[in-house]
Amino acid sequence: MGVLKANDVIEPEQYYPYLAKFDPAYREVVKNAIGSCASIQDDIRRDVQNMGAACSAFGILFYVCVRQVTFSNCPADRWQSSHICDKIKQGVPMCG
Repeated sequence: MGVLKANDVIEPEQYYPYLAKFDPAYREVVKNAIGSCASIQDDIRRDVQNMGAACSAFGILFYVCVRQVTFSNCPADRWQSSHICDKIKQGVPMCG
């Protein structure tokens, strides 16, 4: 996709052409999620550095951020309510 640049820098506008295939409501939620996570990418980079891993986990952590923010703001017409999904959306950890 080409959104992750050198030194773990995300350029949000590189995502936008990919979002065109989604309906407008979902596209807006994902675009906002990307912007939100891009605004904290310095924090994500710092967390990755603190991990001390040989390989950078920045890309996956950025993806997790986008996924979580998108999930938390899922448009009503896409939401499939279930016990597990509702609990996760509320921020309740699921335990075995």
